Order: sequence, then C-alpha cells, then structure tokens
Amino acid sequence: MSNTRAIKMLESIGRMLSTDIRVRVLWSLLEEEGEGAYISDLADKLNLSIGAISHHLTILLMAGVVEIESVGRSKEVRVSGRFKLVLGKLFDLVQEQEGEEEEEQ
Repeated sequence: MSNTRAIKMLESIGRMLSTDIRVRVLWSLLEEEGEGAYISDLADKLNLSIGAISHHLTILLMAGVVEIESVGRSKEVRVSGRFKLVLGKLFDLVQEQEGEEEEEQ
C-alpha cells in the first residue's frame, strides 16, 4: 500500500470515528461478532431514532466501513470485512488501556 493510499485510509477512519454516535454504532456492530444487526434493533439498543442511525450509517457506508443488506423489508448492517479486523483491534486496545488505567487508580 502506498503512503498516499494509507494516509487517505487513516484519514477516512479518523473522520468516521469523529462522533460518539458512529463509535457507538461500530462498537455495537462489532459486539454482534459478524452477525450484523437490523437497523431498527440498533436504534433501539442505542436509544436513537432510526433517522439518526440511518444518517450515520450512510456516512459509514460511503466510507466503505459498513455493508447494508436488504432482508425482506428490513435492512441488516455489519462492519465490512476489511475494517472489522482493524476496528476490532483498535477497540480492544482502548479497552485494555482503560483497564490499565483503572488498575493504577
């Protein structure tokens, strides 16, 4: 991967993680362990409107971070394969850091 391409990918990741709603959405999707979630269930779980979830999912979809599949009249969303590993490791690192900080106190 060229530096330019890598920089653009990191920039994209930074933008998509720039709001707490998108971070919460991604965290919830990663907790589903690849099974994905229906948009309505995700909205309920995060206590957000379907409109708010849809807005942020559109941004994540345009960045290639999530995939959305129609299942009957519903839509199922999951983290795309190329980002699942990276985000999973990033979120694991954050949890580890949080645990270390709690131990220090």
